[in-house]
Amino acid sequence: MLLPILSKPFLIISFILLCWFGNIRGQYSITGEVLDNKNLPVAYTKISVVRLSDSSTVASSMTTLDGKYKLQVNNMGEYFVSLISWSYKNSRVPVSIRELNTIIPAIHLEPSEVNLKEVSIKANRPLYERQIDRVAVNIGNQNTLVSGSVLEVLEKLPGVKVDRQTSSLSLNGKEEVGIMLEGKIVNIPLSSLIQMLNTMEAGNIKQIELITNPPAKYEAGNAGGLINILLNKRTTDGTNGAYTTALGFGDFDKQRLAVNWNTRKKALNFFGDLSYNRDRSYRRFENYKTITTNASNYSSAIVSSRFPTSANYSGRLGLDFSLNDKTTLGSSIYGLLNTWDQHVKSRGNIYYRPDSIVNLGIFNSENSKKTLFTGNVNLAYKIDKKSNLDVDLDYLYFYNKNPNFYENTYADAANKEILKDVFTSEKRTPVNIWAARTDYGVQVNKNMKLEAGYKVTLTSLDNLVSVARLLGQEYVPDPAMSGRSHLNEIIHAFYGSAKWNINKNTTMNVGLRYENSDTHLTIIEQKQVVNRNLGRVFPTLFLSRTLNANSTLLLSYGKRISRPTYNDLAPFILFLDPTTLYNGNISLKPSLSDVYTLTYNFKRYSITTEFINTIDPIFRFQPVLSEDNRQVFMPINLKNNKIYSALLYIPVRLSDWWQIDNSLQGVLQSTQLLSRGRLSDSYYRIKSTQNFMLSKQYYIQVFGSYQSARLTGASRTSPSNKIDVSIDKKWLASNDRLQLSISNILSDRYHVTSINEGNPNFSALTDYRYESRIVRLTYTHTFGNIKLEVQRKINKAIDEIEERVIK
Repeated sequence: MLLPILSKPFLIISFILLCWFGNIRGQYSITGEVLDNKNLPVAYTKISVVRLSDSSTVASSMTTLDGKYKLQVNNMGEYFVSLISWSYKNSRVPVSIRELNTIIPAIHLEPSEVNLKEVSIKANRPLYERQIDRVAVNIGNQNTLVSGSVLEVLEKLPGVKVDRQTSSLSLNGKEEVGIMLEGKIVNIPLSSLIQMLNTMEAGNIKQIELITNPPAKYEAGNAGGLINILLNKRTTDGTNGAYTTALGFGDFDKQRLAVNWNTRKKALNFFGDLSYNRDRSYRRFENYKTITTNASNYSSAIVSSRFPTSANYSGRLGLDFSLNDKTTLGSSIYGLLNTWDQHVKSRGNIYYRPDSIVNLGIFNSENSKKTLFTGNVNLAYKIDKKSNLDVDLDYLYFYNKNPNFYENTYADAANKEILKDVFTSEKRTPVNIWAARTDYGVQVNKNMKLEAGYKVTLTSLDNLVSVARLLGQEYVPDPAMSGRSHLNEIIHAFYGSAKWNINKNTTMNVGLRYENSDTHLTIIEQKQVVNRNLGRVFPTLFLSRTLNANSTLLLSYGKRISRPTYNDLAPFILFLDPTTLYNGNISLKPSLSDVYTLTYNFKRYSITTEFINTIDPIFRFQPVLSEDNRQVFMPINLKNNKIYSALLYIPVRLSDWWQIDNSLQGVLQSTQLLSRGRLSDSYYRIKSTQNFMLSKQYYIQVFGSYQSARLTGASRTSPSNKIDVSIDKKWLASNDRLQLSISNILSDRYHVTSINEGNPNFSALTDYRYESRIVRLTYTHTFGNIKLEVQRKINKAIDEIEERVIK
């Protein structure tokens, strides 16, 4: 009964009134001093206050020259103070906070026996830290999550669904998910984005933030939420990094090479990475369809064997320079080259009832190339102790060239050739995007912070699709399948937000964002034009209430928009067989969503419930029947989609060497179709990660997931499952790592069935089989030394760039 209530306004009002019943108070302060075994002060010791119930860090600072420290926390309760010093043994002291001012007796540290010439300082943090508007996943602290790719890590996180086959990504059952790297939207097609994440080393990642309902500061276009990936950055002088090499084999071979480095010298920080990833694989598609009309009775069965080879080359260079205590200037560039070489052999039958049959043989070759370049310049300026200003400028260039060759051979029942159809298709798409933004923040007092900002994004791109058939000795253009199109778009956005600590147990974050998009799409040959000017206001509200030392309650509301991407609107042609193809849909409309979320945390456990109501939802790759009786996979708008979901996270610590992370998600979905009324469906997803620490050097991880059958727009997808196993060996002296992993132990196969939306005389089933049981050996070597030099930490705001994702 809880989920439907979420859609009622009185829940929000009741929660706000509940927050006011607490007494308005200041924060609780903790003071003390740190001494050595000779009673001398220990300067620059890192002090952290950690909540005992869930091991989350609530405050941190460093001791002064005389060993003093002062920290503040929002709530009473049981904590412990963690102390980390570069020349002393780490220590922790329990503390019970019951008064506004708590004085801790002097803490004495013992000298460390570690050789200080080469030392790495790490503070353990819990895997999941829940904040008012996001969940932070501390990847860098987990021994079993630092091998493999970032994409493999995402697949294991609660609520995240990665579909490599359809290049889709969802968060808590919602698609339209945006990926951010260091707070900046990665503005490339989703298929290229997934390839990029598959080449990024998990060992480079410090933290992943799951933002299911983004606040006003973020672009409203990511209706499914945001995933922010934060990289490791050194704060001490020196040069260090790692290189990785990996060899794998499934049906065919795989290779991966990567290197990353970070050099810091006082106010200058230089960082970068290079990677190469090559993957040969095998895929098998089976497509069955039946068309029954007064004019024809037709069915077909096509089986295709696909042999793709993909190669990715990527590189990143970045520089941060602190001009003074108030100003930091940064810049970065990133490049990606993806090549896709595929050969397809297909055979099948076409039945024209009552007694006519045609045998079909298909050969297809594809050699596509995608190029990406991005550049960024950013400035962080600390105006005074309470206010700061961030300015950012980004440029993106993306080019997609996708040529295809097709040869279709038709034969009669005796396998005598009747006709040979040879044609080519090519798609060329250059994209140019400029984006600029500025953000201002001010800490009004200890309980109130205000933020405001402006962003503008300009997009210009062209698209050329050409199809030519071989007639005699020459290729003749096919005007019905060819076309040129051009897009110009500008988006202005303004936002304002306020974070208010109402009392010691209640925090509220409220925001308002206005976006105006002006889009002009022209399809030249068809003389079709889309001129769309859309201005909307997007409110957001977040409330956090601490119930007691072990429990918190979080409530949020946000309005989001999903704009059709250019690939959704503009025509493109990709043939699965002569009568089955993928195409765009120029008639798509934006969809609007209202998102309500309620989360209850108890110690390390949590349950999140969510209700999403979407008008004109966009569903991609939907099988429909065209006027010339072709099966076309294309994006379509349906009338309405309602999603009720609940996500339960259950960590289990059986012993010091055996820990389990479990998540269970249930989803109830109700979709209003265009012609068949409303369809209701439910499905569930289970994930379990078993971590075994056999010793400080050996780790084993077993990951398993299962998702039941589910409704996706006008089609139904069969159940899917996954089991991965990895064994890690770590060398303590060098921090090198060797991993043996086996992924997709079970068969990676599923099928999609049409539910006859819009045409009861048409039915289709497509069965997809992908490579399974991939064995991979990965070796990572760390290099460089860290020169431990006590220095002042420069406070830098997180650079944010909000750009529209082209999927």
